Amino acid sequence: MRPEEDEISKQMRKDRDRIAWRFSKLYLIFFAVYVAVRIVHWLFDFPSSMSGVNGYAVGIAGTIFFVFAGNFVETFILEYRLRSQLIDQKLTALESHVASINKPIEMRLAAIAAALKIENAKGTGDQEAIKDDAENAETRAELIAKYRESAERGEAWGQHNLGITYYNGDRGARDYAQAAFWFRKAAVQSLSARLGDEFSPYLLAESIYANAESLPSDYEEALQWYCKVSEQNSIWSEHAEYTLGNIYETGKGVPKDYIEAVRWWQKAADRGYEMAHYQLGDLFAKGAEGVPQDYGEAYFRLYIATGGKGLGSMQKTAIGERDEVATHLTPEALSQVQERAEQWITAHPAKP
Repeated sequence: MRPEEDEISKQMRKDRDRIAWRFSKLYLIFFAVYVAVRIVHWLFDFPSSMSGVNGYAVGIAGTIFFVFAGNFVETFILEYRLRSQLIDQKLTALESHVASINKPIEMRLAAIAAALKIENAKGTGDQEAIKDDAENAETRAELIAKYRESAERGEAWGQHNLGITYYNGDRGARDYAQAAFWFRKAAVQSLSARLGDEFSPYLLAESIYANAESLPSDYEEALQWYCKVSEQNSIWSEHAEYTLGNIYETGKGVPKDYIEAVRWWQKAADRGYEMAHYQLGDLFAKGAEGVPQDYGEAYFRLYIATGGKGLGSMQKTAIGERDEVATHLTPEALSQVQERAEQWITAHPAKP
C-alpha cells in the first residue's frame, strides 16, 4: 500500500507522468514518420535517391533514440526525487514515533533518578539544597500536575511518577498508601502489557511494606511483590532479594527464619550484591538458629563484600570484621579461602 503523500509528492508524481506522456507522444510521431519513410523507400525503389532516403531514415531513427533516452533519463530523475521525498516522509514519521516512545522512557528515567537521589538537606542542614528546593517548588508543582494528568489517563509512566512524588514526599509528608495505590496501577499495567518496567513493582513492594504496620495483612502482599520482582531477573531483583533476607532475619511481618534469610541473601549475592555478601558473612561469623557458625564461609563472604565499593559507609566496619574472622583460621585455610574468593570475583566481574 502506497503511503499517504503530501502535496509536493503528488505534484512530482504528476510531473513525472506528464513528461513521460509528452515524450511518448513524440516517440510515436517520430516512429510513425520513420515507418512511413521506410515504406516509401520500399515501394518506390529509386536507386538515385536511396542514399538520401536512408539518410532521412537514419536521422529519424537517431531522433527516436534520443527522444527515448531523454524520456528515460528525465523520468528516472523525477522518480528518484519522488522516492527520496517519500523516504524523507517515512523518516520524519519514524522520528515522530520514536520521540513519542522516548518521552515516557525519559520521564521514567527522571523518576528513577529522583527516587534514587539521597535527599539529606533537612538532616544535614544543607542550606543550599533547601534554597534550590524552594526555587524549584513551582517547577515541581507543574511537573506533578502533568504526572497526575498522565496517570488519570491511564498511562503507566504517569502513574509510576505520581507514585514517586508520594513515595518521596514531594507533596508534603510521605504517603506510602497513595504511593502504593499508583505504583500498583503502573505495576499491574506494566506486567500485563510487558512494558519492561521492573521499577514500579519493586517500589510497590517497598511502599506496601513501609505502610504495613497500619495494615498488617499487607505484609503478605508486599512479600508477594518482592518475589515477583525477584522472578523478573531485572536490576531490581537483587534489591528485592536482599530486602527479603532482611525481612526474614528481623521477623518483621513474618516468623523469624534465618535459613530463609540465608536463602534470599544467597540469591542476591549470586547476582553480585555486595551488601548481601556482607550480611551472609556477618551471620556465618556469629551463627544463628539453623545456621551454624562457619569462619571459613564468613571470611569468604566478607572478603568479596570488601573487595568492591558497594558497602559505602560500612566499608571500614566490614574490613574490621573480616580481619577479626581471619584470626580464627589457620594460614593454610585462610589462603585457600582467599583463593576461592578471588576465583569468584574473577567469574563475577563488577557491574559498571
